[in-house]
Amino acid sequence: MASIPASQEGVFSSWSTMEKIVTNILSDRPRYEIYESAYYLVYRAVFFGQGQQLYELLEAEIANHLICQLQERLRHLEWLPVLTELTRMWISYKAAIKLITKVFSYFDKKFVPEAKLQNSEALGVSLFKDKVVLDAEMVRKLKSALALAVKHLRRGLDFDHSILKQCCELLIEVDMNQRSVYQSIFESDFLAKTREFYKMEAKLILQRNTCLGYVGKIENIIDKELTSCRSAMDPSTLPLLTDTLHEVLITDQLQNLINMEGSGVPEMLKNGEIKNLARIYRTLKKVTSGPQSLAACISTHLRERGSRIVNETETGATAGPTTHGNFAITYVQNLIELRETTEKYLKLSFDNNLFLKRSTNLDFEMFINSNPRSPEYLSLYIDDKLKRSNSIPHDQMEREMAKALVVFRFLREKDMFERYYKQHLAKRLLLKKAADDEWELNMVNKLKVECGFQFVQNLEGMFKDMAYSSALMDVFKSTSVKKANPISTGLARPQRSVLQSDTEKNKSDFDMDVKVLSPKNWPLNFPPPACTLPPFALQAFAKYEQFYLQRHQHRLLKINTLLGGADIIAHFNQHLSPEVDLRGPRKYYLSVSTQQMVILDLFNHLDSLSFTALMEKSGLSEEDLIKNLTPMVAGKANQQILLKAPADKNIQATDLFSVNESYHSKCLRVRLHPVASRVESVSERHKTRTAVEVDRKSELEAAVVRIMKEAKRLHQNALINKVIEQVKHRFAPTPGDIKKSIDALCLREFVGRTEEDRKMIEYKP
Repeated sequence: MASIPASQEGVFSSWSTMEKIVTNILSDRPRYEIYESAYYLVYRAVFFGQGQQLYELLEAEIANHLICQLQERLRHLEWLPVLTELTRMWISYKAAIKLITKVFSYFDKKFVPEAKLQNSEALGVSLFKDKVVLDAEMVRKLKSALALAVKHLRRGLDFDHSILKQCCELLIEVDMNQRSVYQSIFESDFLAKTREFYKMEAKLILQRNTCLGYVGKIENIIDKELTSCRSAMDPSTLPLLTDTLHEVLITDQLQNLINMEGSGVPEMLKNGEIKNLARIYRTLKKVTSGPQSLAACISTHLRERGSRIVNETETGATAGPTTHGNFAITYVQNLIELRETTEKYLKLSFDNNLFLKRSTNLDFEMFINSNPRSPEYLSLYIDDKLKRSNSIPHDQMEREMAKALVVFRFLREKDMFERYYKQHLAKRLLLKKAADDEWELNMVNKLKVECGFQFVQNLEGMFKDMAYSSALMDVFKSTSVKKANPISTGLARPQRSVLQSDTEKNKSDFDMDVKVLSPKNWPLNFPPPACTLPPFALQAFAKYEQFYLQRHQHRLLKINTLLGGADIIAHFNQHLSPEVDLRGPRKYYLSVSTQQMVILDLFNHLDSLSFTALMEKSGLSEEDLIKNLTPMVAGKANQQILLKAPADKNIQATDLFSVNESYHSKCLRVRLHPVASRVESVSERHKTRTAVEVDRKSELEAAVVRIMKEAKRLHQNALINKVIEQVKHRFAPTPGDIKKSIDALCLREFVGRTEEDRKMIEYKP
């Protein structure tokens, strides 16, 4: 056992003993019986102020061992053997350093903190890093060996994976759990070579596979690479490797993958491949640009489909008849089906991705509003459903209305929809084509939820007018003594009508239903269009007017024949001999508009009438007369109520009209006036647009006044933003429109611009 020096001089004589102890420990030849004496040697050295010399001795001995022993053993090794030997050396070296740390524990506790030096363990690790790992030749060997190990691992060759893991752990440990050594020797090169390798691999896989095939291949590659990383590399490499693989295999190939001809996303969308789209989405969402690129592709697909729907509908509407609004219904139905398909994709394939939802909403908004007829078509679609609500199960009807509201939410010009909806609702109510009042009110309530009370104020007023008119009519009828009958007409001159005597006797006694409508609620022309009613109709109305004014003084009633109707009895072939027509006299119940009734009644007095005479005697405008004559002269020869000479399709001012005594129909009741809502003509749509523009100006001015009355003073830009916010539920005004409204109000001195800043608006009470 080594002797313990009794004085400071004795410390210097013990250096050789200490050197041998350190050398034996590093050489894995420890003699445990001298540990106790070695501890006291360290203690005395520190006690007598020789800590710095002891530190230098320890550093020199460890460095000498690393250079002369470990470096020399590694010098002639290459490739995988160098990894095996290095990791074996590191394990042995760590054990030796741990033993040295025990011997130098007092030194680490007392001297190292005061001297601000590394403790014995940190010194040993640091020296191993500097003298062995970071040696230039060793760095070269390590990089080559690690690259080869990764290559073996990637190709599935026979190789001890634990060697790579141990080596990666070594690189972290020698850097005191920092990443700089690990990064410089292994990670940076590994990621760069991975990027380079899979960049080429991705191109080959893409050339040889379909879109789904490529996705399947790269999924396997990514899973395999990440599994290897977890088992053999530092955990900090995993996110970096993941990003690298995603960038090379997904991001760099996004456009090629998505738009792959014959198997890409457009083809999947076209064929409704929900599961395949879901698989593509799961892959693409791994990268930041994945959903954006997918959204762009879906957007292109949707806009093409939407534009096709718009173009097909407009082409068909232009080429064929639009009287029954079939193209409008088809148009909205196609939009609904496209929206349902899109929502199915969003839910089942794209996990309701919010970015994709917003993108598809913008697409629908774009192409729906690219068609200026969308508000009208949607109203016609709802009109069709409400007319048939009695034949549609309740749950299905609820779904149909919900689908219509989906399209409604995309409309920017909701005020245009409101105008058309009022027109169609008026026809349903006045022509008694509303199948179920409950559904009518239900739809109005849904619109109220969507747009607020003001949006449906007039619609609700229409229902109130109808309810009040019905109640008032019941009171009027209860005061009538005579029994009401249908209007009877022989459609011939009086002296030729076998039923004329009965007709004349009862003509003023018929079932009349008057609806009193408030002009502000109803989309009717005020003043009403000109029309000369027969005397019997005027007499009946005079009775009702007298009754009404007794209850409502200082009011004025005007007859509006625009949406009125009549059920009349028509007699044909009463005077033709059997040789001419074997079918004999015939009677039909005709359902006609009020204006058609006026026209037909004229033929009770004259055999034939020219177009000019009809216009003069009926008081109708040329446009209204043509509109009402057209259904009566259309169809086959025996299906025409009136005969026209010459017998061509177009009605001219020189045409002559007469009763068709040979008229025949399989139905006892015949409907002449069109009940199906029709698409507006170009001129009608222009009038509607003009009326809406006028209303918009008023709404914008009212919004400006409301805002300024509260704010008193606002910058023009802030005022414009507030106005847009207030009216956006009805339409989307441009800043230019709002500026015009501001200027108009300035001229009328409701508001004004300040002298110091012309863009500052002030309210003028």
